[in-house]
Amino acid sequence: MVCVLKNEQADVLELFAIADEKKWTWFETYQLAKATTVAQVISVKRMREKIAQKPASSDFSPKENDHYQGSQE
Repeated sequence: MVCVLKNEQADVLELFAIADEKKWTWFETYQLAKATTVAQVISVKRMREKIAQKPASSDFSPKENDHYQGSQE
């Protein structure tokens, strides 16, 4: 599947900012982008909204929750 950014120049910088803030690898950032893609369009707004969501309940370990749900230590 080919995905595109709404505003390539600005969004690429925002993707790097997300990766830096969360201390994620580029692959982890890509996974979030892929999970929040709609109609093959990557939206950093949707990515930030997903990061801000708090899980209702989870089968993840606390470490996994910290990593994938955006909690900070």
